Order: sequence, then structure tokens, then C-alpha cells
Amino acid sequence: MHKRIFAFLYILFSFHFAFSESWITPRAVYGEDDREEVRGAPLPWMKKAKAVGGFLFSKSYTDLPGGGIRIKPQTLKERYQLCDGEPFENQKLGPDCTGFLVGDDLLVTAGHCLRGKTCPQGVWIFDFELDGSGRVRETYHRQELYRCVEVLSASKGNLRDHGLIRLDRSPGREPLKLSPNFPKLKEAVVVIGHPSGLPKKLGSGGEVRALEKSGSYFTSNLDTFSGNSGSPVLSESTGLVQGILVRGDEDYESTSEGCSVTKRCDPEGCEGEDATTTVFLAEMLSSLNPSNFANSQSRNR
Repeated sequence: MHKRIFAFLYILFSFHFAFSESWITPRAVYGEDDREEVRGAPLPWMKKAKAVGGFLFSKSYTDLPGGGIRIKPQTLKERYQLCDGEPFENQKLGPDCTGFLVGDDLLVTAGHCLRGKTCPQGVWIFDFELDGSGRVRETYHRQELYRCVEVLSASKGNLRDHGLIRLDRSPGREPLKLSPNFPKLKEAVVVIGHPSGLPKKLGSGGEVRALEKSGSYFTSNLDTFSGNSGSPVLSESTGLVQGILVRGDEDYESTSEGCSVTKRCDPEGCEGEDATTTVFLAEMLSSLNPSNFANSQSRNR
């Protein structure tokens, strides 16, 4: 059964691209900056955030004796040469991409966060977030690290940018459920992930601005950044995943003072943030893991 499913996925979504970190595309802030720490978010969103992880390429950490890692220390301000007073400027950075569980050991991310049909060198972690004292961990033990062992489906580009992988074992967390329906215009959405590599954040206050004519992706005005690639975009009303965050507008803008500031856009301005719709993934997972499929009598498109 598994071999038949894999063959179907391989044919349907071919691995037709070469990996490039330049494809981890930028984002921006629309209106007010609605990002907040997941620890202070409403309880339902805190629970969903447990299924969201961050990927670190091997260049982003140092191996430790015993199989653990230490994330290379760098603050947001240092990496992006930010001006004084920018949000989260002194927080330390970690993940290069975001992903989320859709099964016991199945994880979805952006296609450009992978190396085609080959698992990239690096690790997934699930608890890169601020603790009660406002600090973030830099060291992770071997049992807290997860690795890709199989790429089940992947594609990158304007249509259906996505990656579906199998981890080396189950992280033991409740997976997120995918909506079988296309999002509606003006539907309120939220995002969970690692903007610019920051500790895990919840971004709310967004809405669907446009739906691509084939239904492959939609555009929102969520506040997202480069490390958000692969983040789940969820319906605020149902809590189901509507999309995979894959690209957007510029993150930061240079100033005459020689430092950079967060790019800000009107809620209806700039290019918006694109997310691959997850309807097709929901159909795949109904075969791989039926309990993860959110049943519906009809689609809204």
C-alpha cells in the first residue's frame, strides 16, 4: 500500500527543482505588527503551536558530544543590521524554515526548504520559543532532534509549493488537521512559525485577500518573514490549516542612517503573502492517515 501511495505522489508532484536557499523568500508587516509569543497566546493556539517545528540547516548549529546541538548565537538586530527599537531586536535566532505535523511522523513544509527528493542536512526542533523568563534555549539534546528520512512529495514555484516528509520517529504531538475546503475571500487567518528565525510566534489579524484562479494558492496580509516559509496558515474560525506559507514581500528596508527597519505596508497594499492551499494535501492524507482528514460534504469553491 505504501509503495503505491508513494508512486502516486511521485508522479503527481515531481521533484523538478534544485535546492536554493535564495528561494526562502521574504515577507513584511501589514498595518499593525500582530506577532506575539506563543506562550502568551490564547490556549487553543498554544496547543496548536506544539505541532509547529523549526528546521535548522547544519550550518546553523554546532554538534555537541552525545548527539546534541548548540544553535549558533545571533540576535535579530545583528543578523539584519536593524536600527534601534525594532520589534524583537534582541531575541536570538534559530530556525531557517518552519514546518508542521500532519501525522504521527509526517511533516509539511515549503518545497523550497528541501533538496528536491533528497532530505536536507539538518534537524527539526519543536520547542524553540521563549520560556516563562523570556529566554530561549540554545542547546538541544539528541532526543529532542528529528531528521527527515523520506521526502514523500515536493514541488516549488508559484503553484503548489510544498514539501511532505517523513521524520525518523514520531515527536509525540497532536498533528494539525487540514481543511478540505478552499479559503473564502476576507476569511480571517492566523499563522504560526519562526519569522526571521525568531522564537515561535503567533501572527493574527490577517485575512485572505485573493485566491489564485486555479485554487493553487491564496494571498493574505499576515505579518510574516523569511523563516515563516512552511508555516501553517489556519482559519481563525475553524482552526484548520488552509495553507502553507511560501512567499511574500520584502522583510526589511535600508535607511539613510545605514541600518534597516521592518517594511510596513497598508493592509491592502504591497504584494501580500502567498500560501499554497492544502486541499490537495488533505486528499493525499485521507489515504495516508484518514483520521487527519477534516470531513466535509462539499467544497466552498
